[in-house]
Amino acid sequence: MNTRVDSRQSPLLQRRTSLSSVLQPLVDATLVGGLFFMVTDIQSGAVGMSCVLFFVLLLGAMALVYDGFGIYRRNRRIVEKVADIAKAWTLSFGGVALLMYLLNLLGSMNATTLFEIFSVGFLLQVASYSVFRKLQAYSGGKRAKAIVVVGAGAFTKTLAETLNSNPWSNERVVGTVLLDHSEINPSDVMALVDQASQGERLRGVYLVLPIERGEFAVEFYRTMVNKHIDVHWVPDTSSLDLINPNIKEVGGNPVISFSETPLLGLQSHKKALLDRLVASAAVLLLWPIMLVAAVAVKLSSPGPILFKQKRTGWDGQIFEIWKFRSMRMDIEVGDCVKQATRNDPRVTAVGRFIRRTSIDELPQIFNVLGGSMSLVGPRPHAIQHDREYSTQIDSYLARHRIKPGITGLAQVRGFRGETETVDLMAKRVAADLEYINTWSVWADIQIIIATALTLFNKRAY
Repeated sequence: MNTRVDSRQSPLLQRRTSLSSVLQPLVDATLVGGLFFMVTDIQSGAVGMSCVLFFVLLLGAMALVYDGFGIYRRNRRIVEKVADIAKAWTLSFGGVALLMYLLNLLGSMNATTLFEIFSVGFLLQVASYSVFRKLQAYSGGKRAKAIVVVGAGAFTKTLAETLNSNPWSNERVVGTVLLDHSEINPSDVMALVDQASQGERLRGVYLVLPIERGEFAVEFYRTMVNKHIDVHWVPDTSSLDLINPNIKEVGGNPVISFSETPLLGLQSHKKALLDRLVASAAVLLLWPIMLVAAVAVKLSSPGPILFKQKRTGWDGQIFEIWKFRSMRMDIEVGDCVKQATRNDPRVTAVGRFIRRTSIDELPQIFNVLGGSMSLVGPRPHAIQHDREYSTQIDSYLARHRIKPGITGLAQVRGFRGETETVDLMAKRVAADLEYINTWSVWADIQIIIATALTLFNKRAY
């Protein structure tokens, strides 16, 4: 048996507690509100309705955006947390300020006032987080229970590092035991756990093993429970293509969901709101470009301005995607759907330009407004290609668990244009599944910005 024992004194594990998930948002709202009214009162001598409206809208924006970033739920290292606060605060404050400016509702609040509130408000939130962090660490450190992480595979070390990087709970990692994938005797592992605990009174073990090693997990549990040691099984699912995995309870029984439809409820509404707002703004800004493109396509070759094709969308539903036509109509061969290739003779001169600049995709903004597509999501492929690749790539059809997008994580990573090999398509699918599992409002905004910065892409033709 090839094993390695690592013993160390560690920081504390963060858990979601009422102190950090309930009290801290109230403290932050109070600090921001007090700052808001103090600054406006000092500068203008009174707190007007524009100030009250701004603050109310800001609280609403913070509730949505901060939840999306997991500010009060996900706990990371302090540098990462401060970066998250900066992003969420900038998005919330900047969005409300822009809206108030466009509607001419800022009243007596000028740029100086807004900058002071923005900068000091950010510092107050960072200070609030730091205080709560120290309080939790102090409270947890006084009653910390010694624990050991045991498991096979790279995820074991990852979990130990994750636990060690968080300063929030009443548990303290004192060591790790890394096992190989051979058959392991629970009593032998127990000896290694005792060694890793460095003589401390061990109170718990995190056991990291693949689901197929469940029998060993049960045997290990029976060995440990007689020693009054808590056992936590962390199934290593890294080898599975899980879709929005979740753990819940039904009738008192734990249920591990390998796949669930993501973006339901509030999350779905937040994404839909972002889609409608950005798509509406895009129509207002880009209509001259779309008008010129429509005329150019019409003059370039006989045929309609728009190319319409049935694609598979959310939950396997069929919809009709719109694009500016970029190919001649007299070269298509029967019902065969062939991907565009470099120097494709079907592509017109105008078509080549609008494909390279992604102008051909602009009509899909109306797909977004109509609800059949999203701004960001897996790109919808031709139905024929879906049938072909679904038999060659595991979890390929899982891409349809959310609405397809005009752009996506795969596209900004360079997986755009013709997929010459199945391996290239598999990488695109992997990026799509990663997007589904890690979705957030901020992720969508980042992808939209990245797409705008890479419109001229040599892989589009």
